[in-house]
Amino acid sequence: EFWSYQMGPGADLHCRRWARPRVLLSRLEEVATYCRAEGIDLLFLVPPSHDDYRALLPEHGLADEYALYKRELARLGRVLDRDVPSPLTADRANFDDPRHFTPAVARALTAEVVAALAAVPQ
Repeated sequence: EFWSYQMGPGADLHCRRWARPRVLLSRLEEVATYCRAEGIDLLFLVPPSHDDYRALLPEHGLADEYALYKRELARLGRVLDRDVPSPLTADRANFDDPRHFTPAVARALTAEVVAALAAVPQ
């Protein structure tokens, strides 16, 4: 029942209220500048959402904004984008609701982040 709400009225509400986070982006740009100056590897994780939820973005006119968000992050640092179609994002068992993954997925993502940080780019 909660899944249905999140895919219907919950998604509508979330998408209607969405606004570009200009202040946050400005702050992230400052962090990226600092990290570059100090030789710090800045890594962003775009967490997975269920494929059904991501499919709602075009209906709400947010597909281009979401793609821009990912490009802006990539301009600032490395990105592990896990919000792409995959077996993980297709399986409802990996999610408590369409936007929130399970603790098991969180542990796997944590391991990916640790591995990515250990493999510092040249």
